[in-house]
Amino acid sequence: PELTPPGLMYLAHVKRALFGPPESHLAVPGSGQNRILRMHYLGGTDASSVSNSSKKAITDLLHYCGTVRTNFPGCPVLINSSSWFLDMDSPQLSSLISMMSLSDIVYFDSSGSLKHREVLTRSMGDSCNLYGFTSKVHRSAPASTVQWSYMQSYFHMISSPLDEPSWDRLALLSSNRKDFAYSGPDSMIWAVVTLGETLALENVAQALEDSIVSITAVKMQDTWEVPSNHSLDGIPGQLSNHLAPNVPDPFDGQQEDHSHIMHTILENLPYLQELDFEVNLLHPQRSECLGLAYITAIDPTRETIELVTPITAETICSQRNNGFAIVLVMGRQDRQWALAQG
Repeated sequence: PELTPPGLMYLAHVKRALFGPPESHLAVPGSGQNRILRMHYLGGTDASSVSNSSKKAITDLLHYCGTVRTNFPGCPVLINSSSWFLDMDSPQLSSLISMMSLSDIVYFDSSGSLKHREVLTRSMGDSCNLYGFTSKVHRSAPASTVQWSYMQSYFHMISSPLDEPSWDRLALLSSNRKDFAYSGPDSMIWAVVTLGETLALENVAQALEDSIVSITAVKMQDTWEVPSNHSLDGIPGQLSNHLAPNVPDPFDGQQEDHSHIMHTILENLPYLQELDFEVNLLHPQRSECLGLAYITAIDPTRETIELVTPITAETICSQRNNGFAIVLVMGRQDRQWALAQG
């Protein structure tokens, strides 16, 4: 995480140097500085998840990068792999390195052993250069505290007429909250999804309250061909056709089955239980994360969900009006920092 809080993978257009602490670099829709072009939500990732949803997200971002580079002639592409990249097995790592068509690899390793040197050398191509450096980790705070600072900075960020980062000093639960209906003719929330686990229906509402969720726009099959300016910052394109010509579309000829969406008895919350990343609605080729939200309350009488997010209601509504379904995705993310602000 550098331009987003933890749990997200993204393609960004960096227009200004990143000086200062990392938590001051976060980008939200509407920012005129560094812009998020496309983003996917992974939740609390670990090494075992790299082989499925994470790899699909990486592939999708690489392909989308190729479609927007014409808008930024001469702009170099820098890939920050993060530490989990080195937890991949050799075949996975080799496949991704080959796909990236890199000109240079700069490898920092605290042990100095460069354990993947052979795989990198074999996969990077004749024109690619490998630079290895022994690094030292300087950390003044535990990793959990660092994540807290990222999350607090993200959720307190507000728009500024000066085009500079600005943060609301009020406690999170005192800030402006947004209500979205999840049922009825004015419904904005199409479904709630959990990553990595399936909840009993009677536990969905309890798990959702006081949780960190992704606000994800999903392209529905019956509107795949509807033109939409789906990018958060105005880069045109459709989710259904941004892939490179030689990349097969796994959705061709398939029909989506919505029968696995169930509703909780007391709250009537729509809950999506199918978690197969090969064909479900959250596949990176059909979905895009708009950002994160903190769920503060569920009102079963009004059938609304109350949340706090730096994303404007206009951004969310515009995606809904352009043919996207809005899905709230729960991952394994620490939420204690938010509760402490109550």
